[in-house]
Amino acid sequence: MIAGFANVKYLNSTILSDGWGVLSIDAAGKPEKYGDYAIVLEAKDSVIDITGTSGYGSYSIDSSRNIFDHTVMGNSKYSTTKYGLTYGLIVAGGYAGGEFVDGTAVTSRYGVMWHKNQTGVTKVDSSTFHTYGPTFLIKHCYPVINVNNSNLISENGVIVQLMSSDDPGLLAPFYSESLDAGSVAKDIKHNNYRLNKAGTTILNKKLDDVVTDAQANFSNMEIKGDFYNAVAGADNDDLHLVGQNLVLSFDAVTLTGTISSSVASHRSYSVCFAREEDASGKEVVLNADGYPVNATWTTEDNVYHAPVSTVKPVLDANGHLVPIGSARYERHEGVILSRDALYLGDLINRPVPAVNNGVLVTLKHGTVWTVTGTSYLTGLTIEHARIAAPGGQKVEMTVNGVPVEIKSDGTYSGDVVLSLRAN
Repeated sequence: MIAGFANVKYLNSTILSDGWGVLSIDAAGKPEKYGDYAIVLEAKDSVIDITGTSGYGSYSIDSSRNIFDHTVMGNSKYSTTKYGLTYGLIVAGGYAGGEFVDGTAVTSRYGVMWHKNQTGVTKVDSSTFHTYGPTFLIKHCYPVINVNNSNLISENGVIVQLMSSDDPGLLAPFYSESLDAGSVAKDIKHNNYRLNKAGTTILNKKLDDVVTDAQANFSNMEIKGDFYNAVAGADNDDLHLVGQNLVLSFDAVTLTGTISSSVASHRSYSVCFAREEDASGKEVVLNADGYPVNATWTTEDNVYHAPVSTVKPVLDANGHLVPIGSARYERHEGVILSRDALYLGDLINRPVPAVNNGVLVTLKHGTVWTVTGTSYLTGLTIEHARIAAPGGQKVEMTVNGVPVEIKSDGTYSGDVVLSLRAN
């Protein structure tokens, strides 16, 4: 753990933890100048790993920069499970960032996760990420990601996921979200069709024209995977964002996948609730299939001894919820309890037109994007690049509902839809 002001370097070292985190930073100092770093943490020619079942490799916050040079993170000979490392790196508030360079290999449940971050730059160059979930998981904040000549492998097929924050808050025992498919109100202050900028304060420095959209740039590589913006349009974090765009640039890239705004829900919940109430006036508690389960509301004391409401389910010998009765209900709300914290960040996306979650894409310098599914964009720039379809299919494009020819050079702004049909 590093705090304050420091430069720390680990060379040719093996650094292990059985849980929580390996190399951490907290309470970083506040430099006089925006963009300067109070803490620089570097690991070179080293191994960073969790020997237990969950934890992060490193944590970067405020004015810190974490550098991993020719280093193995996760899935080493010390691992007890392939994805024991939950996150390779967590990048938190301020303009914190990180670097993965010179053959660094990260194996983790999620590669890098950002929350409450403002303009921090993370660089990946000539390195490899092998993850279960998204390689880059952005929780309703605005970092800048630059990736060059690297190998990104995601088992669930998502490379970048921008999402509404599912951070339940410090010491909160659960996270909950609505499962209703109702429409979301439009954020009239947010523009889906261009970069959004605003005056803001970062680490006590007042700044003008700060880009408040998430930006990711890729160059000189092949990518197979999808890119989604699932921001729903709720002010659910300290940054007070509502609408937010995902801004993507591909330079000399061979890309195969879907890029789209989306509606997303978590893949798994500890329990769900129905709209209906039980005999005691509490919402009926359901399992993932919508059947009532043996569960009760209770209160538990957290470490600060503040009573908080939570749901206490009864589990069978295999850890499964015990159903009661044969009636099936529509799921109204999903709940993730602290014991199931690994469910956080793991989403199922459904591509849909943007409401508060625009997607702006630039393809340039010979980039070829092979579209694998319907993609809803709000801006597309093509500069000496092309869009292709899988074998036997053809890509069609509409802008604001009007069919438009796809050219190798052109800019299209509006509600852009790319879809596939049989050739």
